[in-house]
Amino acid sequence: MDHLPDAINIPLDSLDQNLDTLRETPAVLYCASGLRSQAAYTRLKQRGIDVHNLGAMSRYGDNP
Repeated sequence: MDHLPDAINIPLDSLDQNLDTLRETPAVLYCASGLRSQAAYTRLKQRGIDVHNLGAMSRYGDNP
């Protein structure tokens, strides 16, 4: 699985420029390895964003 349906890709280095968008609804984070999503989780949590980390997409495989 490459991405979740209706997912919005926001690169880690663009988080601060997208805080308003991320405040609109709870954010669910994931990436290929889980490292970037954990870094994003920490940064967003510190800024008061409602955020959840799914971690590495490789953990989920290609489920139909």
